[in-house]
Amino acid sequence: MAKNTINDLELLFEILRINRAYKRIRHSADEGMPDNPGIHGSGRLLHNLADHGEMPQKELAERLEIRPQSLTGILVKLEDAGYITRTRGVADKREQLVNITPEGRKYSRRIEKMRKEIAGRFFAVLTEEEKQTMSELLTKIWDSLEEENA
Repeated sequence: MAKNTINDLELLFEILRINRAYKRIRHSADEGMPDNPGIHGSGRLLHNLADHGEMPQKELAERLEIRPQSLTGILVKLEDAGYITRTRGVADKREQLVNITPEGRKYSRRIEKMRKEIAGRFFAVLTEEEKQTMSELLTKIWDSLEEENA
């Protein structure tokens, strides 16, 4: 019996389809959070600050892989929502230091819990071995893309 084959483009479309499903579910969950500031990328940003503590705005932009100019608008909104604070550096007054507030930590924990629930739903159909294989394959693709862009 011949094995079904999938071409590269079909495989890419499958990955994109899963990505769209994730975005729909996440968007729906985001809307259910009453204190959601409605800022794309705020969860990842707050998670970075919660894990690594105060850091210069430039370093935060690098970690998030976004332009510093794009980060500024997000930070203003998060600061207005009370989730972060920004202060000037002591040694270099031009440097902006970004820190998470207790409210920001609380919100970050709720986002993390929501993401774990979504991930659990997504991967419930896979065995532990399948999850491991999937992780290895996706890492292999990522590493190859990183090498290509280096």
